[in-house]
Amino acid sequence: MTNKKKLKKKIKRLEKAVGILKKSIKTVQMNYAGLSYILFSIISTYDRNSVTIQKTFEEISKIFNIKDNGEEVNETDKADSDLEE
Repeated sequence: MTNKKKLKKKIKRLEKAVGILKKSIKTVQMNYAGLSYILFSIISTYDRNSVTIQKTFEEISKIFNIKDNGEEVNETDKADSDLEE
């Protein structure tokens, strides 16, 4: 591949990643107030039951595509695999 083709491929990957990022930001902004209310309710209701809180946060982290070790899922990797298909 020439440098020009490689550059075009990288640009397409970046554009796809930016699109995914924009979509994620819009979703989080729309759901931020609702999420804050839910988290406050969970903490105030289940303050003494840390196991329930932990399970709930695990479910919330799955929604936001966060791995168990706390790192965010790399959306660029997903974009790369989508482009290859």
